[in-house]
Amino acid sequence: MTLLGRLAILAAVLVPVLLMRRYPGHRTVIGAYVLGTLFLPEYGAADYVEGVPKPMGVALVRLTKENAVGLGLLAGSVLFDARRWLAARPRWFDLPVLAWCGGAVATALANSLVYDDPISGYVPVGAGPVSGALAVLDYSDLYEGLVQAAEVTLAWGLPYLLARLYVTDGAKLRDLVLAVVIGAAAYAPLCLLETVVSPQLHRWVYGFHQHEFGQSIRFSGYRPMVFMEHGLAVGFWMVAGAVAAAWLRANGALKVVPLPGGRRVSGLWVAVGLAVVAVACKSTGALALGAVAAAALFAARAAGRSLPVVLVLCAAPAYCFVRTQGAWDANEALVFIDSAVGADRAQSLAFRLENENVLIAKALERPVLGWGGWGRNRVFDEYGQSTTVADGLWVITLGKRGLVGLLNVGVVLILPVALVLVRYGGRLWTDPAAAATAAAAVVLAVYSIDCVLNAMFNPVYVLIAGGLIGLRPEATAPPPPAEAAAAGWRVKPARPVPRLLRRVRRP
Repeated sequence: MTLLGRLAILAAVLVPVLLMRRYPGHRTVIGAYVLGTLFLPEYGAADYVEGVPKPMGVALVRLTKENAVGLGLLAGSVLFDARRWLAARPRWFDLPVLAWCGGAVATALANSLVYDDPISGYVPVGAGPVSGALAVLDYSDLYEGLVQAAEVTLAWGLPYLLARLYVTDGAKLRDLVLAVVIGAAAYAPLCLLETVVSPQLHRWVYGFHQHEFGQSIRFSGYRPMVFMEHGLAVGFWMVAGAVAAAWLRANGALKVVPLPGGRRVSGLWVAVGLAVVAVACKSTGALALGAVAAAALFAARAAGRSLPVVLVLCAAPAYCFVRTQGAWDANEALVFIDSAVGADRAQSLAFRLENENVLIAKALERPVLGWGGWGRNRVFDEYGQSTTVADGLWVITLGKRGLVGLLNVGVVLILPVALVLVRYGGRLWTDPAAAATAAAAVVLAVYSIDCVLNAMFNPVYVLIAGGLIGLRPEATAPPPPAEAAAAGWRVKPARPVPRLLRRVRRP
């Protein structure tokens, strides 16, 4: 680990504490997570890649950039904003995150029970008890479960909790969505640079490539990684920023974007520029999800109903269900992708599905709570080498945490969007004041689909989930008719007052 990288990670813990002392509020939380995600070094994101240093270890925790930012904000909030914690009230919809953070311990306990046979020694519990055996506890599995629970709590639990405490209304959620857009705008020139010179910024600044360089070569060019884990993470971030900017601009909520030095740029040009850079990132899956998100948003606006977004929200659970049941033959999808995108993308999908088939079969050997840690969810050859590659977060979760864990993480990502759709109803698509809420909900919905394809964790999307899940519509005055018409909304003419009512005078 380079000296600059160590200092950056340590600063990610210390600086949020100091900021929370001076500016305890939602903008500090949002800014720390967005800036940390975009610019801190990536340690341990790809443990199998040669040359990537291991993260610093503190107690049971690997100090990655997500954990460092979360620890700093947590410490600063507890020390300098304790009133907010005392006023907090947990609700029933916070239970899925709590179960997701602590579920690794339950899996570890289920896997750490072994039978101590005086003749044959230890026999795994999955093999069944033997005569005269005594059930004992293997503490190595329990330790691994505690480590995983601590990592999940810092990575998922802290941004969710901080969002529940600080991103508590529509205006604060709008700041979060704008932070995603501004972060994407700041990344745009860096992405364009790396499409020309190849992904080198992380190596120039921190001294190492954060992932395999070969995976950045796409379509006779380069896919930028900048300071994120992978080019796929960058591509989805740019797509999310472009979709959010386009939706806010269409609703009149992003007329101009402030720039350093007091300058401003039109929101329309920001949306167009981010869309161009998103295409330049060469992430086919992210572009497809961006098209789905934009189509769902504008279709819901035209219909005044949430059905298009509901269909998007059901895509990830439906895929997981048919894949675990073995009810879907992907040959037709492969033929379509081969003709629409190219043979290389079809081969990539075929490779992914073949590996998923093997991993699903292995996961369903322990279907309830999964295999836990130590790489037991993977498949190895006779030489101890892994023969499978797990790409999607869903299949990794299924193998490690079983069907219970898969259902748990699905609820964490989907429940916030579902509650927003129920609480707001059609107003979510017809009220300009709710434009940022609608954009955040759809971005989180397509992120749940991205978790089926990839395992690119980003705490900012968990921050969005925590902000959405407790949000309720606020009473807002409608915009003036002229402003609403300029934003593209259908304005009904006011009904004339009957003459009889005009003559009535107040006493």
